[in-house]
Amino acid sequence: MKRILVGLLFPVLMFGASWVNGATFYQIFPLSFYDADGDGKGDLKGITEKLDYLTNLGVTAIWLNPIFLAKDYHGYNTIDYYQIDPRLGNMEDFDRMVAEAHKRGIKVILDLVINHTAIQHPWFVDGVTNQKSPYTNYYVWSKTKLSWPNPTGSTTQPAWNLYSGTNSWRNGQYYYAAFNLNVPDLNLKNPQVVEEVKKIVKFWLDKGVDGFRLDAARYYIEKGEGEQTDTPETIEFIDKLVRYIKSVNPEAYVVAEVFAPMEICAQYYKGEGGLDAVFNFDFGGTGDKAVYPFLLTGRTATLRTALEKYATVAKKGVPSQFFAMFLSNHDTGRLSEKVKQVAKQKLAAVLQFTLPGGAPYVYYGDEIGQLHGSKKSRGGGDSEKRYPLWWSDEEKTGGFSSGGKSWVVIMQPEYYLTNKINIKAYQQDKQSLWYTYQKLITMRKKYPALQSGAFVDLPFEQAKEKGLDSVLTYARVTDNQVVVVIINGSSSKASLKEIVNLPVMKTGQWKYVDGISSQDQTKPVPKNLQESVVKGEWNVTLKGNEFAIMVFEKTK
Repeated sequence: MKRILVGLLFPVLMFGASWVNGATFYQIFPLSFYDADGDGKGDLKGITEKLDYLTNLGVTAIWLNPIFLAKDYHGYNTIDYYQIDPRLGNMEDFDRMVAEAHKRGIKVILDLVINHTAIQHPWFVDGVTNQKSPYTNYYVWSKTKLSWPNPTGSTTQPAWNLYSGTNSWRNGQYYYAAFNLNVPDLNLKNPQVVEEVKKIVKFWLDKGVDGFRLDAARYYIEKGEGEQTDTPETIEFIDKLVRYIKSVNPEAYVVAEVFAPMEICAQYYKGEGGLDAVFNFDFGGTGDKAVYPFLLTGRTATLRTALEKYATVAKKGVPSQFFAMFLSNHDTGRLSEKVKQVAKQKLAAVLQFTLPGGAPYVYYGDEIGQLHGSKKSRGGGDSEKRYPLWWSDEEKTGGFSSGGKSWVVIMQPEYYLTNKINIKAYQQDKQSLWYTYQKLITMRKKYPALQSGAFVDLPFEQAKEKGLDSVLTYARVTDNQVVVVIINGSSSKASLKEIVNLPVMKTGQWKYVDGISSQDQTKPVPKNLQESVVKGEWNVTLKGNEFAIMVFEKTK
């Protein structure tokens, strides 16, 4: 049967920090990763103790959620940018963690929250109590309440908030706060504030940090009603900030949280020396705005839509590596809550590591399909998305704390006990999700085709007629390397008897060198699958939720 070659949709263009090309990031919420001192709170010492675990998994970089002194557990309301939150340890602990990470070839990037601070930050406090303070214009103020809507979409939280501090010269004025009244926005149009930001990033770069994640980046500089997000001034500010960071350390890496579709995110790409990446919320967002529905329903429509978006952005000259791939994070929640079947969680990971995109991010615990905690766990906010990691079947905390304590009440012990959803159990099972992640991380690190190879979509011309609408086949291609991916996203078996329209395989001789199959993760991909690709014709039957990845290299 005739096959359709969609083509090489994505520009092959490498840029930014060289170490990022084959990197996989591991996102850590420090309070919940590992508690080394037994007080029930995850800490920097705990991260240091578990660095060998990350090395074993294959991770080459970590992103730490906020570690600066902050008002609340989540860390996104900073009080002091130069002090480690004492719940996590001290500066000595941080220095040792970075040094030990670097010994193992692991890079460290920090969450940088500069859109806003806590209302308790000394800049805000001094600025409202002392009219002669140098900080009087460090935040965004108005003498009248303006009618701007809240840019985050909230209908209950106003963007402008009345200040009524005791004996304050600001009494009766309004301050701008995009997220909530307790985190006022910094005035990033003020050159003094910009200089403060430069001092902050240089301080941490000088301490050995390898880059930053820019929190809430699309809200940095607001201009007025209807011009509160993605303004030209915001994009220019980020570009200048990143170029300053790279002037301090040319190998520094900066990724921005631009919680928006790829078409909007593309505006932030400024080429060599500019922002390295944005998170790809079209792939890893929530609900119908992401690829998740494909995994939930077995339909490929949403995945095809995502691929079309990629192609549209590519026409603007934005490399696919600009869009960092993720499945879960501390805001969107865990993949395992949306996709309960482990087999489908494996398919999600395959998509994340084989579709075109920037360095993948693994949210701590996704490698075992960890679930959310309980909203009744006393952590507050959305702490259920940031639950202590299940290391073992230890009864009290799942091995999270050396002292058997936890900063939240752990209310689902059956998952790490009875069902054995924990790292220790998964590492003993080579067919587990953990081993899927380890193999995918290793393969992406090793093979350039998975990092920057051109994408060739291989859809079935009569997929719906033949009941194959849940089957995806595609390839990543360089001159001397081809990675072929085949996924059956439905629970029913699928028989494939069609031509593999991959012209590159007809040039020279190719040899299977590596791969992974859900049939048996410890063995090479079955011979019939290998041979069918080389011969240019599928002749195989896949069971429900099966996948295979095959790496071929040119021998002549």
